[in-house]
Amino acid sequence: MTTPCALTIATVVFNARHELERTLASVAAQKCAGVNYVVVDGGSRDGTVDVARSRPDIVDELISERDRGIYDAMNKAIVVARGQAIVFLNAGDTLTPGAMPELLRAAHTADRIVCHPVNFCRAGRVLSVYHPQRPPERHDPQHMYWPHPGLVAKLSVFRSIGRFDESLRYAADLDWVNRLLRDRTLTVSYSDQPVVDFELGGASSTSGGARETRDVAIRHGKALPMAYARYFKVRARLWGGHLICRLFNEDRLSCPPR
Repeated sequence: MTTPCALTIATVVFNARHELERTLASVAAQKCAGVNYVVVDGGSRDGTVDVARSRPDIVDELISERDRGIYDAMNKAIVVARGQAIVFLNAGDTLTPGAMPELLRAAHTADRIVCHPVNFCRAGRVLSVYHPQRPPERHDPQHMYWPHPGLVAKLSVFRSIGRFDESLRYAADLDWVNRLLRDRTLTVSYSDQPVVDFELGGASSTSGGARETRDVAIRHGKALPMAYARYFKVRARLWGGHLICRLFNEDRLSCPPR
């Protein structure tokens, strides 16, 4: 008897063959019945597609075509997702040991969102753990309370509040979470088990990400002076990190996004 699909794991990638190899190996080590794995490639030319095609035992669906950015690719994954829930695993990130049973448990719960901690890593070494927070009644729309790679979301959520806003380049996940928090039918649960080793240094930790995060917060009702105050604080932190890098010739340790 075939086990029905419960969970889709989706990886979006563009010109990152070595990162995808690492992620594929992580999924291969834990993939089991009931899990659908989708790779959405943005039309890579560095051999990334060949890496994905080399593992038909792991990759259940491969889409390779030009897209309009990471959130367009993520929306494509949502459209083809199977089962009850989806989780996004970035190219270069890996599942923690024992993550798969927890992800499947989350897919089967009645809650529409299950939040997990995420390990922040540099070159495979865990630097810190980003724990999800319970948003207060009057939440700050400029703050990411839930680490996006640790979210297991029911596909019904996307049908009710919509998919990611493709006009945004860096902060569509923050915009999506803000829309989630306005949904009074939303049920959320929290797990203490980290499920992803997240490699630091993504697009949202750039100055462009800080600007877009500010604008998303204003879109969701944050007062301009407060939004700009936090924006300048983040810019100062980013500038300080770049200065340390130049002075000491070391990798900048990224802070939790937004």
